[in-house]
Amino acid sequence: MAEILALRVQHERAAFDALVEHALAAAAPGGEAVARTQSPTFQLRALVRRLEGWSDVLLRGGSPAGVDLGNLIAGVLGKLAPSLRQALAFQDARPDWNEQVDPATLMAQLAQQLGLDTARASRDDDLRTLSRTWFNQLAKAIEMIQRGAAARLQQSLRSGTHDPGAGLLLAFVQLYGAAQQKVNRLTEAHLDFYYDDVLRQRPRAAVRDTTFLVFERSLAGGGVAIPAGTAFIAPGVAQGPDLTYLSATPLTVGDARLCALYTLFCERNPLTEPENRLREIRHGEDKRYPTACRVTRLPVPEAAEAVATAQLVPHPLFGAPRTATATAPGQAARLGFALASTVLALREGERAVHVALQLGVERQGLDHAASLGQRLELLAGQMGESAAEVRYKVLRRLFTLSVTGPAGWIAVPAYSATFAPAGEQGAHDTLHLYFTLAPEVEPVVGFDATVHGADGSGTCPLLRVELNDDGYLYPYGLLRGLPLVRARIDATVRGHRSLVLHNQLGALSPAAPFQPFGPLPERGSYLVVGSAEAACKHLTGAELVLQWNGLPRAAGGLRGWYAGYGDEPFEEVACQLAVLAEGRWQPSEVQGPPRHVLFSERLATQHHAIAPVETVGLTPVLHLARPVRPKAGQPFGWGPGATAGFFRLTLAAPTDFLLGHRAYPRRLAEVLTHNAHRRWRYQPLALPNIPYTPVLETLSMNYTASATIGPTPGPDGEALLRLHPFGWEAARGGSEGGDLLLPPLDYSGNLYLGFSASDLRTTLTLFFHLVEDALPMAGREGRNVSWAYLAGNKWQPLPPHAIRTDSTHGFLRPGIVTLALPPDIGQDNTVMPAGLYWLRVGCENDLNKFCQLYSVHPHALQVWRDLGDGAPTGTARIAAGAIRRPARRSRAWAG
Repeated sequence: MAEILALRVQHERAAFDALVEHALAAAAPGGEAVARTQSPTFQLRALVRRLEGWSDVLLRGGSPAGVDLGNLIAGVLGKLAPSLRQALAFQDARPDWNEQVDPATLMAQLAQQLGLDTARASRDDDLRTLSRTWFNQLAKAIEMIQRGAAARLQQSLRSGTHDPGAGLLLAFVQLYGAAQQKVNRLTEAHLDFYYDDVLRQRPRAAVRDTTFLVFERSLAGGGVAIPAGTAFIAPGVAQGPDLTYLSATPLTVGDARLCALYTLFCERNPLTEPENRLREIRHGEDKRYPTACRVTRLPVPEAAEAVATAQLVPHPLFGAPRTATATAPGQAARLGFALASTVLALREGERAVHVALQLGVERQGLDHAASLGQRLELLAGQMGESAAEVRYKVLRRLFTLSVTGPAGWIAVPAYSATFAPAGEQGAHDTLHLYFTLAPEVEPVVGFDATVHGADGSGTCPLLRVELNDDGYLYPYGLLRGLPLVRARIDATVRGHRSLVLHNQLGALSPAAPFQPFGPLPERGSYLVVGSAEAACKHLTGAELVLQWNGLPRAAGGLRGWYAGYGDEPFEEVACQLAVLAEGRWQPSEVQGPPRHVLFSERLATQHHAIAPVETVGLTPVLHLARPVRPKAGQPFGWGPGATAGFFRLTLAAPTDFLLGHRAYPRRLAEVLTHNAHRRWRYQPLALPNIPYTPVLETLSMNYTASATIGPTPGPDGEALLRLHPFGWEAARGGSEGGDLLLPPLDYSGNLYLGFSASDLRTTLTLFFHLVEDALPMAGREGRNVSWAYLAGNKWQPLPPHAIRTDSTHGFLRPGIVTLALPPDIGQDNTVMPAGLYWLRVGCENDLNKFCQLYSVHPHALQVWRDLGDGAPTGTARIAAGAIRRPARRSRAWAG
């Protein structure tokens, strides 16, 4: 029976399937014959013979259990499939199997014997199916026999009627087992001697069972006090008595609720170049540059949902993967900066932007490469390349740029960058960025939080500059700690046509050709041009582009056109330039305003006296212009209340002839009178041409504007904004050396917790539901975690005394952390999502060795099992979520 139970025929299934395939391959044309003992039918015959042998031995043994099992085996053999018996008989009748007869012939004869299709493809499929069926039938038969043997083995052992040899063997095995137990106790006895007699240690007393309770938050603005010693009831296990658990500390359950949970991890992959060639000082340690920063938003389950651990997915506590080869979870963190300036309001046309960032030196003084120039030089030396090559590789994909558009952010398709180290073009390192927006690109408009998200404030357009994590190197380490001394933005616009136009007769529409100086231009006729876009900027250059319509074409140009006007020849026509500043047109007539010639006498003898396109430069009066601060709800327009933002072109000429509109009626009458006289019938005078009235097909403005952004916000909304992974902040000017260009990341691993509450300035208990999978650490300093809270958009370290208790022992096991939060913690912040109180847990080293996190829950309390007089004893283990009520409910607990 022991031999029957030891057989494991199911383990031979794969080997039998391989034999079937080998045999079918041997029967194919050109196949090699297999040995008789390697044929599938031989293996099946061996199993059947083993069963027959067991049946014969058991039937001859004479014991009741053996005879009963033998009859069971015989009955099983009698129920074998007829096809299997035919195949076994076919093989038994051929002792020269695969030795004297061709395998293909044998296979064909076997198929014919079984009544199968003789075609080779169908025959092979049928034989393969039959062979597996036969094996499965034998396997099931052996399993049935083994179940019968197992049921009869103990009966046989207790019968005492064994063969003498078998009885001696059984007695020996039992005696050997007793001796084996004594020998195996030797090491345990040695340990007992060492601890009990040598070290004189005694076993620790039993520790009371403990568990953690998480309470639902109270109503808004309320609180429920739970005193120490409060009893809670756990239902009995397996119909046993209820168990009582007591609280050791008091708890006040408030209305705080965990609403958001994030991790931020700065990865430092040692296999990534060129970051691994550069070093920085972090918390007194020399470390590689970061190769990526990744953020993960963790789920925030309710306490009732977090009971079933099997349904929860653990996450790295600080976002670090468990192994060095694993990929860090989450997505790339958004890091960078933004520049807010009215100069970036670029509605239309071809728009070119140049941004010059003057960068200072890192103030910490811990990094020997304290400036961007020094870091690039160090990288060039480490890589064995020239400074120019390294600058090109680094700068060409350092950032991704976008600007505020009407429907969201507009991605800048391409940009170029150059770098000028300190001493070449100034006292500071300067990083230059250039990009162009084609005329078909949407307008760049002011920031709108409802359209562009919570990435800024105010109404100025924004240029967003984000770190590119897919470039030559990850830029954060290269730019970390560098202050922005100042930024200069220069915008060049060509083809700006959204203009406000007026002349002495009223408003003009540029949507169709128009007469800029009216239908009867004369000296003093004027055209007023203004642009809401350009008026609010500091212009460094401007010009008007006039495209004339209906120019006269005559031999000799305009002088020839006006040849019929007698003694009043055409002379140049100019316009005087003026700019509206402080409510007055400047310069005044007394000061002699600058002039621009529209129709030149010098060019009057040419065929084209005036070009189809005329450019009027406004540079001579730009120094008098003053930017206009737009007023909310008040559109830009020309009227009595306008004080600035407009240019004026006033017609001027040395005589009253100008363009001949006054002289034309008189001259026409003279010519008609002359020609009507009989004396001059055969020598008539040519009729004068109709005077040319200037008509503009289009009018556009080209201009350049600039703005300088310092480390503190400007009066017109210009500001440097630092883009954090979860928010933003405006630079406030840390010192004369500027404010940081990028947001600082104090630790490589961070856990952020966001709470909603009517008031969180109290004691808060947090239960950290952790997986107990912490890895060994080199020392206690490796798991030195730091708590901080967010107040006034700044992370403030939580004092050590504010961490009342920590039963997690530094997040090495599940437990409760009790915090006394200071009164200055607030919700009005922008570096993290607004409307929440924020806490941060940071750590620098051994980030992958902390326990993984299931969930975090406020209002937690640790309770201990009551082992007092009359309490139930035993080691019953209660299920998660079993405790749902106190032993005695007070009025404060109602609801």
